[in-house]
Amino acid sequence: MTKTEFIFQDPVDMDENRALIAFWKTVLPNCGVFAMFSEIDKQHIPALQEICNDAQLPLLGAIFPELIFDRQFKNGGVILIRIDNMPAHLLIESLSAPQQNLDKIAETFVSTFEHQHNSTLFMVFDGMLPNIGTFLDTLFRHVTDEFHFCGVNAGSETFQPMPCLFDNQRLVGNGVIAMQMPNHPGAVIEHNYSTPEHSCIATTTDNNRVSSIDWQPAFEAYAKLIKAHYNIEITKDNFYEHSVHFPFGIIRADGQTLVRIPVAMNDDGSLFCVGEIPENSLLTILNAIQPGSTETVDKIKKQASIQDNNIVLGFYCAGRRMHLKSTAADELRYWQDQFLPTSIIGALTLGEIGSSTQGGYPLFHNATLVCMPWIKP
Repeated sequence: MTKTEFIFQDPVDMDENRALIAFWKTVLPNCGVFAMFSEIDKQHIPALQEICNDAQLPLLGAIFPELIFDRQFKNGGVILIRIDNMPAHLLIESLSAPQQNLDKIAETFVSTFEHQHNSTLFMVFDGMLPNIGTFLDTLFRHVTDEFHFCGVNAGSETFQPMPCLFDNQRLVGNGVIAMQMPNHPGAVIEHNYSTPEHSCIATTTDNNRVSSIDWQPAFEAYAKLIKAHYNIEITKDNFYEHSVHFPFGIIRADGQTLVRIPVAMNDDGSLFCVGEIPENSLLTILNAIQPGSTETVDKIKKQASIQDNNIVLGFYCAGRRMHLKSTAADELRYWQDQFLPTSIIGALTLGEIGSSTQGGYPLFHNATLVCMPWIKP
């Protein structure tokens, strides 16, 4: 890939971006831009929107806690990627509003995106949406086996709501951007967390809020399970120190385990997770990946179909990095080294969406690595 097909900037230089985007438009009149901003540089988004509007060039983008470039997590800057032929795309806001009918939104997806064999539907959600899993269920009912599914969650690592999705005119929250990528093999998504034998039931839940486990207040039951199986005392005072290391696992009938990281606790003992936990789900407390392990990247390398791609979009879960601490940087470097000379660029994310096969069910994950070849639409 030539240097003009994507750019990373830190600090952000809008004069350089204006010249680059004008050049892109001249060379490829039907092109567009996918933009990833670090949270601390989000103030530059209106200027980028103005530049793209002046060039009459379509724009999609999102704000993430940090970016990935040159084998490192970058806490500032922007990545702009040229899309040679801008495909069908949309931005829908207020996805969690009570008046929104998810079936009607799914129908909008059906009418926007063509039924093409071997295409990928790439989505970026606001990570603070409480109903992403429900929407994915609804969407799959409408499109069934027509796409590969891949997606990530944008937003702030503080888990405070903020507008984080944008196009040429809008910067919004509580929504989703989506883009169809033709002739695309989909993404590989892995967490490699192991499932112990013990299990419990999420007896009372409301989207991503768990009120009771095994008919006990959720925090009380959670603390008992960790004490019994890992001999760690969790209290309300040290909850945030330990919860990222002891995520829930939802045990599915097909054998897959979905990670759900508790990120907040209420005074009533209920727990909030990134991603929904359906009522009466079979849960366990997972064995998180060990620092220094290369197994997750090794699995991705075996499955990834990067062909002759010069660029791979790589997304790394913020909860996974919180768990691994400084060794997350080692895993990121190992990941890039295994894919050379292909460059991995992307972002730190607040949840991930993937399916393993064409027509595979789009599942919401935590704690994963997402590897998606960039094939110019």
